[in-house]
This record gives sequence, C-alpha cells and structure tokens, in this order.
Amino acid sequence: MNESKKGDDIVINDVTEKVVDFNKMDESTERTQIYHDDLCDNDIKICLPSRIGFLPAIKSMTDGIKWGWGFTNTPKESSKYYINEILCGCILCLTMLPEMISFSMIANIPPYLGLQGASFLCLITSIFGGSPAVIHGVTGAFASVCSKYLVENQNVDLLPEGIERLYVCIMICSVMLFFFSLFHMSALIQLIPTPVFIGYCNGLSIIFLRAQLHTLKDPHTHEYIKGYYLLFFVIICTLVVIIVELWKKIPKLGHKIPSTLIAITVTIFVEFVILRRFLHNNFDSFKGVKSYTVGDLFSFTSDKAKPTFLFTNKELDFAKVVFDVDLIKQVMNMFVVLLLEVLMVSEVIKDMGGAECDTNETIFSLFIGNFLATLGCAVGGSSLLGLSVLNYRNGARGKESGVVASILIYGILLFGYSLLNYIPLSFLCGIMITVFIHCFKWFSIPIVFFTFCPGYIRNCHPCMSRKISRWDAFIIVLVTVLCVFVSVPTGVFAGIILSALVYVWQSKSTFKFEIFYDKDTDTKYYEIEGHLFYASKRMFTRLFSYEKDSSTVNIVLKGKSTLFDYTAIEALTSVKQQYNLNNRNVTIHGLSHECIKKIAKMNHLCKQIDVDLVKVEAPVVPLLYKPLRTILKTQKTIRRRMSFKKKKKKKKETASDQSADEVEP
Repeated sequence: MNESKKGDDIVINDVTEKVVDFNKMDESTERTQIYHDDLCDNDIKICLPSRIGFLPAIKSMTDGIKWGWGFTNTPKESSKYYINEILCGCILCLTMLPEMISFSMIANIPPYLGLQGASFLCLITSIFGGSPAVIHGVTGAFASVCSKYLVENQNVDLLPEGIERLYVCIMICSVMLFFFSLFHMSALIQLIPTPVFIGYCNGLSIIFLRAQLHTLKDPHTHEYIKGYYLLFFVIICTLVVIIVELWKKIPKLGHKIPSTLIAITVTIFVEFVILRRFLHNNFDSFKGVKSYTVGDLFSFTSDKAKPTFLFTNKELDFAKVVFDVDLIKQVMNMFVVLLLEVLMVSEVIKDMGGAECDTNETIFSLFIGNFLATLGCAVGGSSLLGLSVLNYRNGARGKESGVVASILIYGILLFGYSLLNYIPLSFLCGIMITVFIHCFKWFSIPIVFFTFCPGYIRNCHPCMSRKISRWDAFIIVLVTVLCVFVSVPTGVFAGIILSALVYVWQSKSTFKFEIFYDKDTDTKYYEIEGHLFYASKRMFTRLFSYEKDSSTVNIVLKGKSTLFDYTAIEALTSVKQQYNLNNRNVTIHGLSHECIKKIAKMNHLCKQIDVDLVKVEAPVVPLLYKPLRTILKTQKTIRRRMSFKKKKKKKKETASDQSADEVEP
C-alpha cells in the first residue's frame, strides 16, 4: 500500500483522505465521508435492472472483456509480464490435462468431452470473465453431481446413458446464471462465513482424493488391483508427488521448466522403459505387470477430438428427456454447485492477495461458456479451486494464462491426441494428490483439535494456545463431513444456516437494560440498549412489572437501539396494552427516524397492531436527562459566544494592522 502525506492530507493508493482534527473543529469545519471512486460495489449490493436500465445492466455484465489484460493495465505491462503469463499457461495446460481426464472419469463421461468443455470454458471465461488468474473447467463437485445422474456405459466408444438429460440441465443452469448475474446476486457471497469457506475447501479436497480410488481399478474386470500392479502404481504415484513438490524448490531451473512436464516424462520413462521393457524381459515374476494408462481405459482418436454440433449428433436422442420433478431437482443441484464454486474460488483468490474481481462478470462468462460448450456436445463446469490456486502461486496475475492454456489444450486434442493414450493412471492419481495437498486447509486441523481441548492441555505449549470459537470449529467439521458424505450444496447451506443461528443467539445477549425510579415525579424509567427482534422479545416482555410499576412509565431506547422486525413492534404494542389494562401511562422515547417510518408503514399494512398507542416524546427527566430545549439553548449560546469571540479577534487584528500602517511612514 503506497502511503504519502500531502500537506495535512493522507494519500493512500492515489486516493486522498482529508485529515480532520475534531478537537479544533468550528462551525466552518464539515465532517465529510470519504468515498473511493474506484471501489466496485457490484458484488456488495443486489441491483435490479429497473433501477439502472436493462441495457446498462447488460453492459455492466460484459465489462469484463475490457480489463484484466496486460495492455489495459496502467502502466502497460512489459514483455516480462507476457512471458510469465505464457509460461503459466503452459504449466496450466500440463496440469489441466490429467485433472480434466480424472474428473471426466468421475462424472462417467468420456474424457474427450471434459477436455473439449475445459478448452471452451477456459477461453470464454478468460475473455469475458471478471476474475483474472481464475481457471474454469470440469470440477470435482460438478463431476460428483453428474455421476449421480449418468449411467456408466461398458462400451467406452458410446456416450453414457442420460447424457441428453445432462445437456438439458446445463443449458437451463446457464440461463439461470444469466439472470443471477443480471440482478447482481453475487452479493449473497457476503452471507458465507469463513468457517464455511474452510470446511468447503477441506471437503472438496477430500472429494478429490476419494475420487482417485477409481484409478486403482482394473479397466477390464473393474476390481481393485493388487500385488505388483498395486506396488508399481504406488511407486509411480509417490514419484509424481515428490517431483511436483520438490522440483519448484530447485533454484533457477525449477521456475523455468514446469514440474508437471518433468513428472510426466519421468513416469512415462519408468512405465514404458523400466517396467515394460527392462523388468518384463529380465525377470519372470514381472512378466505382464504394468501400470494401466488412459489408452487402456479410453482410446483417443481423431474423430473424437473434433467437436460436433449438439443437434446434428446422431448418438443423441432428446425425445427421451422428460420434464419432471427429478429434472428440476437435478437442475437446482447443479446450479447451486456451479454457483458456489465460482463464488468460493473468487473469495479464496481474493484472500490470497489476488486482484479485486467482479463475480457478476465471471458468472456472466460462465453463462456464455457453459451454453456454447453444450452446443458443441461438450460438458461445462465452473471455477477450479486447485488449478486457480496453483496458477496464482505460479505468478499469474492476468487473463492471458487462461487463454494460452485453453488454446494449448485444444491444440493437443486436435494434433496430439495419440499422446494422451500413453498417460499412466498413476500419474493422474499423483497429480490429484498434489491438488489435495494444496487445497486442504492444514492449519484448520490443530486449531479445531485444540479448540475442543480443555484449558490445562492448551496451556502446556504456546502452539496449543491457538483457539477459535467452538461453534466455528464445529461448523468447519460439519461442512467438511457433509460435503464428503452427502453433497457440497448440503454442506455449505448447513454451515450458513448454523452460522446464522449462532449469530442470532449471540446477538440477543447484547440486549441490556437499566431501571431507574424518580420519587419526585413517581416515574419509572426502563433504559433499553441493544436490538429488539424476535430472539430478544422474551427478555424484553418479561422485563416489566405491569401491576407493581408506578403510574407513569417511560421506556427509553438508548444509542443505536433499533426495531428490527415485525416481532419488535408487536412486542412494544403488547407491553403498551398490558400497561393500559393496569391503568398505567406509558411513553416510549428514543425511536429513530427509520423506526418511526417502519411503525407508520405497519399501521397501514397490519391493522391488528395498535401503533397509535406508541408516542414519541423528548424525555424530561431532571435527574438523568437534560430537557431537549435546554440542550438546544446551550448549543445556541455556545455558538453565539464563539462567533462573538471571532468578531472580537478580527477587530483587534484590523486595529493592529491599521496602527502598523500609521507607524511605517
């Protein structure tokens, strides 16, 4: 953050903030609010198109194409920036290939559909999106949802049963994403607390790891491998993890050559040279032992690499698709997954120190990308958490890396598809384990563990003293477990609901009161501090002694006490009615302007509330409060005295100047 002083003002990031000394304030000094002109509030407020107009709302969604590039930054980026982005794009391509193949297998769809969808989606979202360095494609949560509705076909050359229904769901979800972006509904991400984010990342990472169990199955018998098959699978997988993690730490060379390229080269050498040639020819016990490849599971061919138009594909029969309740459930489940992933990943990259992003523009780009991918008979997706984190850590800060990665993936599909058949499944598993390592929030394990430990255990060592609220720790565990064993939307929504309940329960504890009695006027005062709403209603209504109180009762709402909802107004009215039944005179003081407006509106809408009984008067308490008139009088007298002193000073200064002028000749 660039900070400098400019006179009495502070300049922070080219934004000038006025420094006001309130001890030296006079009438001419105004207290002004500071607004940041560049602050983007598109993801802070929900904005209806009727306010700004439909065309301006559409234009605001498409503004993502104008920024995030090296040539649009000020000052313009140097050649070093573009070299770094191209290198990050190459690393992304080599990492996306195995990940997209793995997720496609999880979703029970042919890998070429996942790769085509990833290239479409990554290109469109990089151009139109509002999240630089964030990568999109087939995700783990999206794949797990698809697998529930797709039946795996034994003949790998045919499309899975139910793929037509999946295409219809993705197209409906795309239209829903458009309206979600149009209304700037991404502001709802503010309702997701940090414990839910942590639980989401942990749960999704475990889903990635659990999904690798399918790579341990024999492609022909569909049984788990064992013996030497399992031994070499584990060896190659461990080798991949070690290379990917340690290669980056080699100075100079580690950052110039992608670790994924080194890992895939080493694994292919181990598989086809050491295992299938050397050990197979020299040792009888290793004959026939091999690590299965992508080609053993699914063969990439030239006709599969090129995209086909949705309505000209003869394998698809949309007459099978029936619009029913199950289809609506499938659409809603898929829509929530797509939405949560794009919102969550944007927040994760922001927390890592990434550039400010406009999630509404990103959601709009997802609408275009998913729709076009479906028209091309590919499978859509959402934001990739692991690859986005990896891309940001590699140094990518713009959109160029995503464009380069998408072009390279499509180029490999068209011209290098035969090479994909030689990728070992153990390599895919190793890559996904590294994704799991980087996505899982490892710091949450000791924090959650020590939070539930007693105090005498935490005091044993300074490292054990780290502790958060037990409710927050429980929410982290709950969201993680539900994401893994139920579904990602269920886990996230359960965490949000539980966090809201905890907040409401703790908010009612801020409700405080004090009771005073004035013997001279036989008046009782109830001073209320805190928010009055449905959770604090019982505490409020049980506060009063309707039969024993004095003839005059004043209820004073102190500070920023507010009436939050219908329950608060109903509680005030019921208290007033109870006092009237016991012939007591009650007056309510301190209602803010917003509360008065709310009561006035309730008077028209809800006839059962006796809002006419609520009076708003200035408190006249000689012992506790000063009357409002005396306060205003004192303020006026102070101002008059200040202005009188100023006039005196000015007269003295003018007199001294005149005397000085007379003395000079």
